[in-house]
Amino acid sequence: MMLYLRTFVRGRKRKKEEIDPEEVFLDSSNISGFNTQQMEGQIEQPLSRHVSTVLMVLFVLFFGAFIVRLYGMQITDGAMYASKAERNALREQPIFAHRGTIEDRNGTLLAWNAADDTSEIPRRQYITESGFSHLLGYVSYPKKDSSGIFWQESYIGKDGIEKEYQSKLQGVAGERVIAINAHQEIEAENITVDPTHGENLKLTIDAGVQAKLYERIQALANGYGYTAGAGVIMDVRTGEVLALASFPEYDNNLLTNASTSAEKAQVASDLLDKRHKFL
Repeated sequence: MMLYLRTFVRGRKRKKEEIDPEEVFLDSSNISGFNTQQMEGQIEQPLSRHVSTVLMVLFVLFFGAFIVRLYGMQITDGAMYASKAERNALREQPIFAHRGTIEDRNGTLLAWNAADDTSEIPRRQYITESGFSHLLGYVSYPKKDSSGIFWQESYIGKDGIEKEYQSKLQGVAGERVIAINAHQEIEAENITVDPTHGENLKLTIDAGVQAKLYERIQALANGYGYTAGAGVIMDVRTGEVLALASFPEYDNNLLTNASTSAEKAQVASDLLDKRHKFL
């Protein structure tokens, strides 16, 4: 369709001029049908010089702040950030000292560290004969969080000899420095401080007498309907304690090394049962 435009200049009629549709900005027949939500019928306006100037100033300020920050990180605080980066790549790990052994007056081992190649923490083991749990006690192992960082770096004695002589038995942990890559894989490791193992203890207790004393206390309690009992045997000449037993007792091997849910539930049940007997 050809369109005709009638124009007037200074009030004087000009002749009709034929124009091409592409030269018309808006088609008057479609004005009422424009979809303003899709910006139909609106003429784009170029950005003003003022707006362009503001944008340029903001860009210069942002780029300047970036340069200042980069200068501070690389030049002013470069040594500090380099040290942080090195510490991120190097991780310190404790090397646990062997806890001191506990033996009776005749050299019979009552508590020792079991060799376990699958664990970095030596396992604590106790004599399985009855009558020694309250005497020896048990320990809590070093513990680490989900990221592998140890938040408890030593054994902690919880009862008996283990608790009373904690400072002598625990020793001093060493330290290993390992290099970690971006994938948290160990690339290299080096021992920087060797551990100092704990002291070995030799008690005046006689293991045979201790076991026999517990056996007699248990038999007496069961025979007369008692729920608990305790006894001590001393050398009247020297004052040395030869036996020190308490009934009933807990399983200190299970209490120390319980790992499965069933074992932990058994420990909780045993402790609760024995607590009720003493109340």
